[in-house]
Amino acid sequence: PRGGHREDFSPSTRSLAQQRGLLRMLLRTSSALLLLVVPTAAFYLPGVAPIDYRDGESIDLKVNKLTSTKTHLPYEWYDLPFCRPAEVVYKGENLGEVMRGDRIQNSPYTIKMNVEVSCQLLCKQSYDAEQAALFATKIGEDYRVNWIVDNLPAATRVVEPALGSSPSRIITIYERGFPLGFRGAESIPGTSAGVNYVYNHHRIVLKYHTEPDAFEGARIVGFEVEPFSVQH
Repeated sequence: PRGGHREDFSPSTRSLAQQRGLLRMLLRTSSALLLLVVPTAAFYLPGVAPIDYRDGESIDLKVNKLTSTKTHLPYEWYDLPFCRPAEVVYKGENLGEVMRGDRIQNSPYTIKMNVEVSCQLLCKQSYDAEQAALFATKIGEDYRVNWIVDNLPAATRVVEPALGSSPSRIITIYERGFPLGFRGAESIPGTSAGVNYVYNHHRIVLKYHTEPDAFEGARIVGFEVEPFSVQH
């Protein structure tokens, strides 16, 4: 307009100061992007990278929270009077465990790669009436035990009942945990109907894979627990 002031903001007519300012901004942005691709030392996410165990090497068995589909109220493993290590240490390994609310702790179990043992005593404990009632209550509420070895949850071997003409068969169910105990019944020898019994023995089976051309040692690929109760 006549007598007015007009500015042209096309790229060809930007001032030198504006062009320099834009260049500095682009350089700062480029520097920030370059920082993201600078090579760094190698690392792995805990619980993701495989672990190679040599014969006789110790394997950690970790205990997780007790869970129930009836109460939906989790308990830490050592909230019940189980055998304890000299020092209880929390063993969280990755973000997923934190988001699930896992409470992973160490245990007093001694396990070594490719070393078989049988009837190994973990500890001896006597329970008073209050502690026994606590176990009975948690068994009645269908609480399950959650153990972990090498970031693998325990699997439980169960028998699928026969249906019609099909015979019963053993199948392996991979699920989070196994029962804390069971309820006695007339069909179970040595038990009283309606009485809850704790599983005081556990048969632990570790399955592993070896491939000498690819890595040294053995990698754990399966973790099974068979709980049962023995009267002493």
